[in-house]
Amino acid sequence: MISHINILLQIIALLTGVWIIFYLYQTYKTYGNKLVNRMLWVSLFLNLWLLLSLTSKYINLNVTYFYSASKISWGYMIRHPLSAIALSGAVLSLLSAVAKMFGYVSLKNVDKYFKWIFTSIVLLFLAGFIHYAFYPEARWLEHLDSVLITGGISIVYISLILLMLINKHKLEKQKAVGVFSIVYGVVFLPIASFMFIIPFKLTIVSSLFIISNFVPFVWIHWYFKKYFVESINFTNNDDSLNKFVEQYGLTSREHEITELILQGKSNKEIEKMLFISAHTVRNHTHNLYKKIGVTGRGQMVGLILGANKNNH
Repeated sequence: MISHINILLQIIALLTGVWIIFYLYQTYKTYGNKLVNRMLWVSLFLNLWLLLSLTSKYINLNVTYFYSASKISWGYMIRHPLSAIALSGAVLSLLSAVAKMFGYVSLKNVDKYFKWIFTSIVLLFLAGFIHYAFYPEARWLEHLDSVLITGGISIVYISLILLMLINKHKLEKQKAVGVFSIVYGVVFLPIASFMFIIPFKLTIVSSLFIISNFVPFVWIHWYFKKYFVESINFTNNDDSLNKFVEQYGLTSREHEITELILQGKSNKEIEKMLFISAHTVRNHTHNLYKKIGVTGRGQMVGLILGANKNNH
């Protein structure tokens, strides 16, 4: 009975995971912000870890009667490295987001090091497979999995604590960064609780996953849009935007929408301010991006900023 409740909770958690991944993807498409991109990858990897856990639990409940112990054992050995890779991806994506929060504008070097770490983890588990093939009684992979979870979660919480303590942003943004640390402390709480042997562990982990899939939405809604969306204000004497509009032959409505996008307004806000439907806003922005040859807000803002600098 408890096992079936656990599966039900995990399914609900996965559904909330699909929702937050879609929400973060849409937010990234709207603003083109690298921080949101890292948040998207964190949620994607963590929910992949949950999916692997759910699949393993289902197999344990429904398939073990039909297959030999050796085949089942190999199934568990396959799950260990896949789960470890998913967890490693989540940890490294979060560290990249933390690096962005610390103010490293260029993340190329940071990402390069993270890719090397990720590759090393994959190679370690490949070595574990080879070892298991010759010594099936060994539990090398399981031990490595435990070490990786413990080490990964420790690094996550240390980096989040450091982000809270060494926060050199302006006062208003400091609060947003501090809340970000708390939010992602909650996001990784299900994995952290998985490390401990407690009664009804899987029930608690699944319930925590449901909560952890909601908290990034709260941060995006209350803090990201207020403090992390670039806003460009042109003065009345500055004709850079007008030149941009003329260069690409934008209509008056596209001009209005461009100004609002530069002010960091979301599609929902544009819809309310211009008294048009959400469908109309999407059509205008699609046509606007197509005209100027970009795929999203981030590229468009960069293009206009570049034109503005060239004119000065």
